Amino acid sequence: MHNEKTKKSKNILSIALASLIVLSSISAAVMSGCGESSESTNETKTVNETELVTVVVDGTYATDANGNTVSAENTGSQTSSNGNSSEKNENSSSQKTNNSGSSSATSSSGGNSNNSASSNSGNSNNSNGNNSSSANNSNNSSSSANSSSSSNTHKPVTDSNACNLDGHKFAVGDTVTCVYKLYAPETLENYQAYITYDTKYLSVKSAKLDGPAKSGGLLNYNLNGKIKFNGSNISSGYDYTDTDSFVIVNYEIKAAGSTTPKFIWEVATGESKKAYVEDNKAVNGLKITKEYS
Repeated sequence: MHNEKTKKSKNILSIALASLIVLSSISAAVMSGCGESSESTNETKTVNETELVTVVVDGTYATDANGNTVSAENTGSQTSSNGNSSEKNENSSSQKTNNSGSSSATSSSGGNSNNSASSNSGNSNNSNGNNSSSANNSNNSSSSANSSSSSNTHKPVTDSNACNLDGHKFAVGDTVTCVYKLYAPETLENYQAYITYDTKYLSVKSAKLDGPAKSGGLLNYNLNGKIKFNGSNISSGYDYTDTDSFVIVNYEIKAAGSTTPKFIWEVATGESKKAYVEDNKAVNGLKITKEYS
């Protein structure tokens, strides 16, 4: 009985060992297979990368810009075209040489160009002189134009068309300029006045402040039969200690008869705060004079 048990245990051990050997051999085969597949995969990847590089190189050097295969004949034509281009380069170089020669010729004639430049500069100086003289002439003509505009041309006066304007006779249709001049014993700080006229005989074509009164002054003549104006200048004032132009009015004679515009003061104050107007009249040496033309 003991021997039978011993035999059974030995059989079991031998079976277990055999099964272990089989399992180990199977696992070894599996492991070796995995290693071979990985190596073959790596080798395949290497081959694929080499093929890709080969395709790129062939695409770059074996085809032209349009994707057509370049043959030996095409390369020959390219070579001939390169020869033509070299000839063109030689021609261009010769042209450059000729141009350089011509440039040297022009440089040799630099003295003439300098002479012409100097002569042109002389002409430009003369032209500047002419321009300055023409500018002076234009200034003179503009001043004469201003003087001619101030001197109005009048029609012949007859009994039927005569208008007595403030003691001066003019014809109906005439434009008459009246310059109101001002004298003040001291520099004025402000002023305010107006002119009235009879719209039956006169109409106002234009009116403006003149002389020192233009600084900080306002005038409105678009009123029916009245021209209003005023000004205030505390910083420098209005210096009329020498008689100067104050207001200029252009009247148009509308009808025959007799009329006199009236100058009416409202305010005139000196820098000393002295008043030069009382009851709408000039006092203390303030004076208005009129000139008709």
